[in-house]
Amino acid sequence: MLKSTELRTLTATNYLWPAFYFCVDWSLVVACAWVSQTLASWPVYLAAVLIIGGRQHALFVLIHEGVHKHLARGKKLNDFTASWLAAYPLLFDMHAYRTTHLKHHEHLNTEQDPDWIRKRPRREWQFPAARKNLAGFIPYFLLVWGPLEWTIIIVLYSGIFERETYRNPLARSRLLRKLIFYSLAAAVITLLGGWSTVLWYWLVPLFVVFPAVQRLRSVAEHFGLPWTHDLNSSRDVLAGPMERSMFSPHYVNFHLSHHLYPAVPCYQLPRLHQRLMEIPDFKTKAHVNSSYLGLGRSVLRDLVTLGPGLSTSPGSTAEPEQITQLKAS
Repeated sequence: MLKSTELRTLTATNYLWPAFYFCVDWSLVVACAWVSQTLASWPVYLAAVLIIGGRQHALFVLIHEGVHKHLARGKKLNDFTASWLAAYPLLFDMHAYRTTHLKHHEHLNTEQDPDWIRKRPRREWQFPAARKNLAGFIPYFLLVWGPLEWTIIIVLYSGIFERETYRNPLARSRLLRKLIFYSLAAAVITLLGGWSTVLWYWLVPLFVVFPAVQRLRSVAEHFGLPWTHDLNSSRDVLAGPMERSMFSPHYVNFHLSHHLYPAVPCYQLPRLHQRLMEIPDFKTKAHVNSSYLGLGRSVLRDLVTLGPGLSTSPGSTAEPEQITQLKAS
């Protein structure tokens, strides 16, 4: 059982880390665009698009941190940071995401979980799947369904077609803030003559690369799992630096640990996972993968074959006793 002092240490927020993450992510986006434009080479452009799409994914992870109020000390500053530095540039709405995501945490893998009821009935979210089916789905997702799905998500989360958005004063003020952001952004881009740059170095990665890496991470978080208790309804992935940079930036690979302790900020998740591994129940029953796509106990292996104890439908959500005591502490 963790001591209360240890829990306080793990949940303590150091706001220099989020600031550092934002600086790194945006600096890489600008640097990649500049290098690609300078060299004017198609191979360099493709590499830039891949890296920028990965950094857009990293910014989405920071939106997730904002949902849990880990970006700044005050709620207003936290929400402003998440929205203006990440959500709005990704054409996304952090407040709408917070509503569904917190329900996902509260009702994980049940009929009250918005993510579960949206994904589970669809064939593309059902695993295990044949390797040939996965291989055939990849080009279709990259070129057709991924861009279309992200467009649908943008529209649904925007709230612009919902009457409540215009009836609720708080929702109206949020819509106004988005309009201000996009108006300012359009004015600056027009003034600098940068629409071509935005198209090729922001919108192309956003609608082609970002949905693909986002999909892989989403699948890895809750699918290809037994779903018999809290410790195998999600997974921690001990991925290497290259996989983490693309598929799980800012330690989002420790998703099981995050679900057990959502109050722990992302930069503390490696320490939390290490501490949980010292608990016998967690060490023996938690679903931990060695990589996303590599050899050994990879996520990909889980998605194409059922190992011992794996099933295709959720079961009991009973928790091992020590984890129940740990969370209660």
